[in-house]
Amino acid sequence: MNYRIEKADLYIRQHRIIELFEDLTTAISYEQPTDIKKFLIEQLQLKQKFGFKTGLFKPEEIDNIFTLFDLKQDGWISKKQAIDAFKVMAASQYQLKDESIFPEKVTKKQFAEIIGEHLEMKNKNNLRPVQEQNIYLIKSIQDQKLIGFSRNDYRLEFNKIDLNCEKQFNWIIQSDDQNEQHYEFRFGEYVLIQNLERNIPINQDKVPLLLQFFNETIDSQVFNKCSNNLIGNQPCILKNSYNNLYLNIINSELTYKQQPFYFQIIPKQNQRNLAIQRPLCNQICDYQIRNYFTGYQLSYSSQFQNDKYLTIKSQPVINLEKWRIFQLESNIYHLYNQAQKCYVQNLSMDKQQESNYIFLSHNQPKNNWRIICPYNQQLSFGTPFLIQDTSNGYYMNIDMFNPKNDESNEFVVVLKKNIETTSLWVVYYMK
Repeated sequence: MNYRIEKADLYIRQHRIIELFEDLTTAISYEQPTDIKKFLIEQLQLKQKFGFKTGLFKPEEIDNIFTLFDLKQDGWISKKQAIDAFKVMAASQYQLKDESIFPEKVTKKQFAEIIGEHLEMKNKNNLRPVQEQNIYLIKSIQDQKLIGFSRNDYRLEFNKIDLNCEKQFNWIIQSDDQNEQHYEFRFGEYVLIQNLERNIPINQDKVPLLLQFFNETIDSQVFNKCSNNLIGNQPCILKNSYNNLYLNIINSELTYKQQPFYFQIIPKQNQRNLAIQRPLCNQICDYQIRNYFTGYQLSYSSQFQNDKYLTIKSQPVINLEKWRIFQLESNIYHLYNQAQKCYVQNLSMDKQQESNYIFLSHNQPKNNWRIICPYNQQLSFGTPFLIQDTSNGYYMNIDMFNPKNDESNEFVVVLKKNIETTSLWVVYYMK
């Protein structure tokens, strides 16, 4: 191969030209649009905004592909089989950059989770059957008007506040934290939002958005206001925990920015069918615990030899950790990781110092954890709580909150003397 051919090949690979054309060709074959030119323009605009993370498979199709490789019906496939299956599903050979994402044995659930992270699935934004209580209006606080998609493109149109407004200003909003949509939305919950008329998501990357309040400080009064934690008519911001940016409106277009942008979610119909109070957490079940402010999941890392220490990781991590909350007495608990068979412990020699790390240990714990809910309520789904070390009164927190400058989207969990916004935790996942 001469120099010019080598240079051209390098250029094509660096700029992912082959992947681009394979993606476009596959998309055309799958969708078979009547207006190919318009379809290609839309696809290129999406790739310009959100990159190459694209795919064309529904959840049931993922199951079918897994079954094709699981010929013995063992419920798992080998790492090599998983890699081969991934390549079958990928629009391009270049989408699998790291084969280590697959363990030696891959279950159907693990396969679906890995595919879901590395290939964006064609699943209509994961929306469940739409009911009247799922339909909302979304108001821009800044513009004091309702927002809706134009009938021709992805630009926004604005309308005065009117419950009987045209269909393009109606949005389907459903919780990604519960299969059955039985409960009113709360802060700290992940939701999926799709335009009712256009049948397209509000965010073209289709990831669940975190419903978040924005309060830089927290005190006992603010904490107790979290007792019902309902969105209601309060202003909220929509955060993408994949890129740690907020949904914004700039020049009549939706985009992501570092600064928050406030929206108001207005129910289209009476919400009497939706319950306010969520179920209490069962002490014998395992839950995903996440940081209320960041939306990151409680997890762990083991970079220090064999020591495992607590971290929080962003929403798209594979194999989200689950935790068991053992109640010993009134609001006193052990935190236990069933998969690792380890307790969460403060192993610091000096209990009076703020701890840089909280570890997982197989040993019987020497310290317990106090879970404090607003107004001393019982622990329930969707209610923020504090986790306090009973040995020194310090609160479980994170050491920093600057995900924009952290490529790993992973932050260490620490103990701090004072309560901060990032001291709040929540159990939400109800699927």
